[in-house]
Amino acid sequence: MGCCGSPWPRRPPVGFVRDFVVEHSGEHRGGLDLKRGGLMPVSALARWLAIATGDVRGSTTERLRGAATAGLLTQRSADTLAGAFTDIYELAWAQEVAGEASGWAGPGSSWVTPRDLDPLTRRHLRESFRAISVIQARIDGDWPRRIS
Repeated sequence: MGCCGSPWPRRPPVGFVRDFVVEHSGEHRGGLDLKRGGLMPVSALARWLAIATGDVRGSTTERLRGAATAGLLTQRSADTLAGAFTDIYELAWAQEVAGEASGWAGPGSSWVTPRDLDPLTRRHLRESFRAISVIQARIDGDWPRRIS
């Protein structure tokens, strides 16, 4: 179980006052991990929903579509989660490519410093994290009612 009795192992890094929750110290001070904060929450939710539908095949986005077809998610929520997942994945990929292009010899990093992003990308990332968080909370509140 994740935070506060939730089945989600990760929550998106959204703050209370319209900002990201970033690392406050260490190597990644001021940064956030796109994989842990954005990709993992969506893929965990998609896996969980796939188990609930009885069909665990497919990619994250295919599982989300299957959950919408089964009525476990609205089509809008499935589209929102799939869009957020794709956008965060593309940003993480771009970070890794940029790291390699700069000659960095280490493994690719999914860490990003929000203040280094252009305003539109930063706003879009923040809204993606918020959307994931809202849908997680909605499912957290709704799921126990469906079981009983």
